[in-house]
Amino acid sequence: MVLVVGGVLLIPVERYIPEAERGMSALLERPVKIGRLGIHLFPVPHLTIGAVVVGEHADVALAELEVRFDVQALLGHRCVVSQVSVEHGALAEAAVAELFEWLMSPVPAIQEPVYCQVRQLDFRDFHLDVPDMPQDGVSGSVRFTGSNDPEQILLHFPQFDLTADVRPKPDGTFHVDASTPGWGMPDIPDMKLEQVRAVGDISDAGFDMRELTGRLMGVSLRGKGALSWEPVWSLSGEVNLSGDKVRHEIKALDGRMIGFDKLSGHGLFRSRGGNPDQLVVNLTVDADMKSSGFVLELEPQAKQPLSFERFDTHIAYTPEAIRLQRIDARLAGGALTGAMTLLPSSSLFRFDLSPRGVNPQPVVRSVDDALLLSGVLDADIKGVINLDHLQDFPAESRIDGRFDIRQGELGESKLVRAVNSNIPKTEEDKILFDQISSELLIDDAGYHLSKLKIIASVFNAEGRLNIAPDDQVDGVLATDLKGMAGLVSLPLRVTGSLSSPTVRPTGGVVAGAAIGTALLGPVGTAIGIRAGALIDRMWQGKEGAEAPAAASEKSSGQMKARGSQGAGSPDAGSDRAQVGKGSEAVGERHPQAQPSKPVPGGQAQSIMPAILSD
Repeated sequence: MVLVVGGVLLIPVERYIPEAERGMSALLERPVKIGRLGIHLFPVPHLTIGAVVVGEHADVALAELEVRFDVQALLGHRCVVSQVSVEHGALAEAAVAELFEWLMSPVPAIQEPVYCQVRQLDFRDFHLDVPDMPQDGVSGSVRFTGSNDPEQILLHFPQFDLTADVRPKPDGTFHVDASTPGWGMPDIPDMKLEQVRAVGDISDAGFDMRELTGRLMGVSLRGKGALSWEPVWSLSGEVNLSGDKVRHEIKALDGRMIGFDKLSGHGLFRSRGGNPDQLVVNLTVDADMKSSGFVLELEPQAKQPLSFERFDTHIAYTPEAIRLQRIDARLAGGALTGAMTLLPSSSLFRFDLSPRGVNPQPVVRSVDDALLLSGVLDADIKGVINLDHLQDFPAESRIDGRFDIRQGELGESKLVRAVNSNIPKTEEDKILFDQISSELLIDDAGYHLSKLKIIASVFNAEGRLNIAPDDQVDGVLATDLKGMAGLVSLPLRVTGSLSSPTVRPTGGVVAGAAIGTALLGPVGTAIGIRAGALIDRMWQGKEGAEAPAAASEKSSGQMKARGSQGAGSPDAGSDRAQVGKGSEAVGERHPQAQPSKPVPGGQAQSIMPAILSD
């Protein structure tokens, strides 16, 4: 035994390279060059062949081959190769085409005996020059039948993290079971397909996917499709969507969460292109989706997300845009219709929405836990939000529209307290109203409410309100106080900040009220306030600015107050209606201030401390 081993080790195997080249060339029917050749006995008998080049144009290049023999077969005078291992190789386009043609050829009905049986071929780190789709790092294995025909082919493509189990069929086609843990859309991090699996048959013209499954943002996908590459690359199919208790973080929304209690849908997908990459670029999807218990996290600090009882829509996907069309939803006891569009390349989110009969309180709570705003909301709002600047909202964004809220309450806000401190017979913390309506604009300059109209239980008001990005406020409200014989119209100026607002009568009102009180007592106060509003209008007119109009919502027999509308920038922001909590009224800061001459009775007298203290 020692002599046999020693003899093998001393054999100059390099001299057999030319003979090995001739034998392999005859077997492959093309020239073969070998750089190295070695014979080894341990751990099992095997050959090592290095620097192998096949073909006149080096169509196949193999860095290292190891050929292991079956010892028991050798003892029985049979040539059986148990395993061929290939490390690092490259196949040119012509070699890939020939390999595919060989694999696609039908298995002969009559099998000819083979000189040397190969059981398994393993390969690692291969480059395949596939037309329109070159692949690097390809690995896999091939199990052969007794006649050296492929029985099972396992492949892994790291470029797509794709694994395929391929089984040749007698008719020259292949049964394929391919899967990948994830496949993402370009420029859309949230559009990542997970646990994708395709099962079907591949022919020389295409891949018939009879079973297609996967997950997208926690939603299960199941359908079928067809992939072909003759005469051009094309992809088409259909898919059903389903999901229960889905929760998913959206990267485009800074990790904000969306979810569904239940979701279902059906869609079609299609694409065409000159190569596989263009199939991804040109992919389009159209799907109808229905969901219940849909939630969207608008403000991470808020205690509750925005919740929809139902959210149905048509989704139209292209790489340029994701469109939610024909939205039909139930939100906070009302309806929501409209459309939304996400533009991934520019991170712009566009929308055109119309809520009807919605209770605004749950909507407000999704962005501000403190603000009270109830009632019945109708609105038409459209705009565009730059998601790259979501932390700096409203920078690089614009929203405009109009809203109307009926039969509700507004409160738990420092600004509300500041307004109420100037108006008798109001609660400190909230305003009971029949209607609040306004035109709305949100832009780089802040939040703007124009043509603001309030019909409350004890007063009516019209005016404007602006809230800057740094929370500074500026506005004018022309108020009519109810229950005062139609005599009192009180323009109020709003300044300061949301955390410390100041609301006080305008300068003209203070002057007019003081003069009227001195001359005529309580009745003079009311007349003086009227005159003060006129003074404000005339004075601001000289400066080229209009004063706010006095609201007019009087019952039968009351006088109608008239004034001119303030011309400040339109203002906005349903989510900036959240104006904080707790403030001291202007009059409360000077409790020692009293009318110069006490006059018994009358509503006009009750507002004098607040007026004169400022």
